[in-house]
Amino acid sequence: MKLKTAAAGVRSPEFDFRSSSWGLSKRDVRYSEDISPQSEGDGYITYRKEVMGLDTIVGFHFLEGSLVEAGYAFRESFQTEHMYRSEYERVKDIMTGKYGEPKIEGDLADICCGDSECGDSFTYLSEWLTSRSIIRLVLIGGDDGYEFGVLHRSREHAYAIMKNQTGLN
Repeated sequence: MKLKTAAAGVRSPEFDFRSSSWGLSKRDVRYSEDISPQSEGDGYITYRKEVMGLDTIVGFHFLEGSLVEAGYAFRESFQTEHMYRSEYERVKDIMTGKYGEPKIEGDLADICCGDSECGDSFTYLSEWLTSRSIIRLVLIGGDDGYEFGVLHRSREHAYAIMKNQTGLN
């Protein structure tokens, strides 16, 4: 795994994710998208779109009415592990073109599991930092199938998100 120690990107994007910025309300996020939501609940909105050439669920997560994280869950099914890895590399190249070289990248299974404990499973991660976001591209594979997606998380709200996910007070 490659880990780079570098300051967060110096340029601030106009938007944090698609046409939205951290802290927007659900109403504002709905207004920013050009199609109707696929589903919606108290703390989320999802859409189904093609993103980077892949069938995708686009999700937005809200805490206390404010957008704090969003992402892409790629729904394409590929026949082989090699095809998933190729798509991961293709998406990583697109994101590298937008955000620069990842600050972290590698197969987490090599670090977490050693050579034999995880069997044939793998978890590829590439992470970028901007002045306002943590962006993670992840491909997880193994006997149960594959999960492939991108998560954009507000740096300002990272602790609140973690606290909410773990149930800490």
